[in-house]
Amino acid sequence: MVISNSMQRGAVHGKQRYWLLPAAAAGVLFMITGLALAQTPDSSRDLNVIIIVLDALRADHLGCYGYARKTSPFIDSLAAEGILFQRAMSNSSYTRESVSVLMTGILPSSSPTGTGWFAKPNPATVNMGELFTNAGYATLFLTDAPVFATTPFGRGFTEKVRIPTKWGESGSGPAVSKRALTFVAQHTGKKFMMYLHYIDPHTPYSPPDEYYLRFAKTRLPNPPDLMGEIRPNLPKFLAEGFGPGEARFEDQIAGYDGEIALNDFAVATLCHGLKDLGVLDRTLIIFTSDHGEEFLEHGFVEHAWTVYNEVLHVPLILWQPGLFPPARIDARVSHCDLLPTLVRLLDLPCERTDLAGTPLLTRQGDQWIFAAPTKPIISEEMLQTRPQVRAVIQGDFKYIAAQKWLTPAECAEASKHQKPGIEAIRTGTFEGVDILGPPVYEALYNLANDPKEQHNVLAESPDRALELRTIMETYKASCPKPIKGPTAEPQDQQWTPERQDQMQALGYF
Repeated sequence: MVISNSMQRGAVHGKQRYWLLPAAAAGVLFMITGLALAQTPDSSRDLNVIIIVLDALRADHLGCYGYARKTSPFIDSLAAEGILFQRAMSNSSYTRESVSVLMTGILPSSSPTGTGWFAKPNPATVNMGELFTNAGYATLFLTDAPVFATTPFGRGFTEKVRIPTKWGESGSGPAVSKRALTFVAQHTGKKFMMYLHYIDPHTPYSPPDEYYLRFAKTRLPNPPDLMGEIRPNLPKFLAEGFGPGEARFEDQIAGYDGEIALNDFAVATLCHGLKDLGVLDRTLIIFTSDHGEEFLEHGFVEHAWTVYNEVLHVPLILWQPGLFPPARIDARVSHCDLLPTLVRLLDLPCERTDLAGTPLLTRQGDQWIFAAPTKPIISEEMLQTRPQVRAVIQGDFKYIAAQKWLTPAECAEASKHQKPGIEAIRTGTFEGVDILGPPVYEALYNLANDPKEQHNVLAESPDRALELRTIMETYKASCPKPIKGPTAEPQDQQWTPERQDQMQALGYF
């Protein structure tokens, strides 16, 4: 079963263009990675599934997406042997909102629990873990990120593991891979599904020298911390010249790229371990990120403040050469398409009718071919103490509407006062804006002419603005009111001082 042979290199299929790598090139890459498959799966139903998520990874910092630095040689080889979606989008720029979409297949505001600092999968919705477990898979939710300390994200999985990490330092990625391989070894002879969430390259960007010095000649003495020093004082840093080419800025980029390289090694460790265990040739690997990262493209840093391309454009790679040949897909897709794709590809029993996305692969005879989504893409960032903003992308136009809007300078100031706001949200005493109300800020971008979203054409394109605004308002009208009141934490996952320190190290306080 392969993607249609009619999709030749550079051929046009419908309104989209596809590229298939020559078979000879793919064969060379097989030898480079050492992951050549011994056999072709008898059926997609027989496959194991691994979803790999690298936190805060921008697509454009990977070689397979055009990055000049060699941050990701192994991930690049997976992309060359698999299906790479060139314009995949996250449905949120905040981890808990984004992963709730991955787990449930519905957009953040479509769930009464899907938005805000304490976003989580709707407990009334059958999620990814339950679908796979009910279908007979051994399932594992594994992470080294404290943001998943609460159990709703692992609901339905047969095993849930969070690896303790030392905050302020990177390096736990290989431990995640090794723990995943232990799970596989413990379930020999049974189909498995694993969701693996690696915390890096999330801030702080602090890879070991082995990886940092691949992208810098020497360590910067006393580098400022992005969350604790740069973010709250960004106007001052900018006045001092902080930006591309300046030493402190380039230190941040080198650290970020070093963490990507470290986790490229972690992914290689995982895949070669799967080969050693004899299960790689029966495993579908899905590689993505929960969101990207800002580096001043729109005047600010970090993520979960905006819905611009730098925080929404994520890698999405499907690897299983025994099932389909290499391809690069130019169509716009998003995270909410992943769960319906898995349901169709693996023939998972699923009675749900509320999935927001559409399957990206469809069966045509004995072949799997790409099916371009027809729905517009909607992305959100609904953190109560920050800007609360949504985007809708249809064709080459992107419309942004905010229920709460802050300038970059105001974002810097807001970052100084998040801790009391988050505590008020947790206890149910925070008074915020109506996230389903009318917008206070709007923008429209023509992505074909302005991919970096620098020129607001709202006034020049009123008809297109009205079209996308109508899509947005229709979506909002379909959404339930978010649940208010105290945010319940499971008894075994209390908001302890240790967990608060971990979240502060990640920059959330």
